[in-house]
Amino acid sequence: GINAEYMGTNIEIRFAATKALYNSLEFVKTNMENESERNYLMSQVCEATQAPDVRIREASMQCLVRIASLYYEKLKPYMQALFGVTLESIKKDDEKVGLQGLEFWSSICDVEIDLIADGGENCEYYAKGALSHLVEVIAECLVKQSESNPDDWNKASAAGTCLCLIAQTVEGEIVPHILPFIQSNINNPNWRYKEAATLAFGSILDGPSSDVLGPMVEQAVPVMLTHLTDSHSLVKDTTAWTIGRMAELHPEPIIQRYLQPVLEGMVKTLEDPEPRVAGKACWALINLFGFWEDEQDSSRYPLTPYFPTLVTALLKTTDRDDANEDNLRSSAYEALNALLTSASTDCLEFVKQLIPVLLERLQKTMSMGVGSGTERQEQSAIQGLLCGALQVSARKLGDKVTPFADSMMTLFLQVFSTRSSTVHEESLMAVGSIANALGKDFEKKKKKKKK
Repeated sequence: GINAEYMGTNIEIRFAATKALYNSLEFVKTNMENESERNYLMSQVCEATQAPDVRIREASMQCLVRIASLYYEKLKPYMQALFGVTLESIKKDDEKVGLQGLEFWSSICDVEIDLIADGGENCEYYAKGALSHLVEVIAECLVKQSESNPDDWNKASAAGTCLCLIAQTVEGEIVPHILPFIQSNINNPNWRYKEAATLAFGSILDGPSSDVLGPMVEQAVPVMLTHLTDSHSLVKDTTAWTIGRMAELHPEPIIQRYLQPVLEGMVKTLEDPEPRVAGKACWALINLFGFWEDEQDSSRYPLTPYFPTLVTALLKTTDRDDANEDNLRSSAYEALNALLTSASTDCLEFVKQLIPVLLERLQKTMSMGVGSGTERQEQSAIQGLLCGALQVSARKLGDKVTPFADSMMTLFLQVFSTRSSTVHEESLMAVGSIANALGKDFEKKKKKKKK
């Protein structure tokens, strides 16, 4: 049915046949082992990528994506043709077809990342061989953002994902190919090029070593801080994401030289009118706080002077009128939990002062008006995050949590009465933290409650 010679102008049958082939590719292993049958199948799929009907072209490209994942080891005789077909689709075809062309190379990278991790013996290094051409095409796609709906999956977002995977595959070799695009556009007055260069830089941070990228990250931080106040929300969104990637993958330049301005920039971004942008700031802070996870030595913990400001800003973010959009409230509580987890001994007094605030907020969730399933999920998520914050606080404070133990246990027992297994798990862990903190005193309190 996929063969145009047999089907002639019957577009619907050819489209249905192409979709059927896609759904059956997992079961044609025997055919793919046979060279003549494999050659025929591949020639028909490649021919279908040139069909006049865009649906057939998209479906045939989807077949190539699936074949790349399932039969990577059989691709070598066809890669020259596949290289041309996929790059042409990205550059010239309808966006739906071009997205599948990008997905093809993302799938190739997924396979090669795994093969390289296993020693690279069976890796053909297709991504490395096509690197210069791929990066050129990806750079063109990065400037094709959707302004009306930034969350839509489009050529720009697909290109960013593909670039991330290429960087993980070829590591430092990506840098000389993409760096000219970044350098020439990072301060471009046209927001599309500025955002594209920022996305490109953020996308290559996972792969190349800190020896390669460290100096570039150090130079990039001041530029990123400026971009946080850009007039276009997508530039701010991508910038906050890129800073989060820096904090996660190459944190030393931030911590050693730019900690204060980065923290100030993130706190300011928490107030951004777009919940999506504020959520990215929360994610960046989570990654940054993770550098000091469970730090005990106060002499090595630089966040103490900023601790109260950060806590206040994050709690304020959870209270925003639009905090239920783009998962912002949960992101802010997760950032608060990451901050509490990082706290060293010289922050414990402030942690202690925070417990009544957290208890009050947990108490308020018990009386939330819950009607729809979505509202129930939101209630459970907030309760779980607050239980998590109290659990971390109890673990940090040790026996200093004693004055609050009764109130905490009372609320945790109320949480147990909800239907959410996730919240049950969080509250159980919180009870465990209190038990560990109080030791034998916990047994005494438990006996008193039974009486």
